[in-house]
Amino acid sequence: MLHTDRAVSGAQLIIAAGQRLDTAVDQVSRARAAGDPTALRAAEILKEQCLLDYRLAALPERLAPVLESLITASTSISQRAR
Repeated sequence: MLHTDRAVSGAQLIIAAGQRLDTAVDQVSRARAAGDPTALRAAEILKEQCLLDYRLAALPERLAPVLESLITASTSISQRAR
């Protein structure tokens, strides 16, 4: 159970970081369409911060335990099903 919880928690962090990045990209598009250079610069800074957060969340060092936990959890579920 611990492996599954760990995998789910790690995956949720990656998904949340990706969603924040997606929202920031939308803000950049809206600011660009509005033609407001100040809003555009602020949106671009936010996007860069969200991109960094996403990259940190998805680092191989952080992603590896999530994948290992998923493999362990799926293997134990498979073995219980037999």
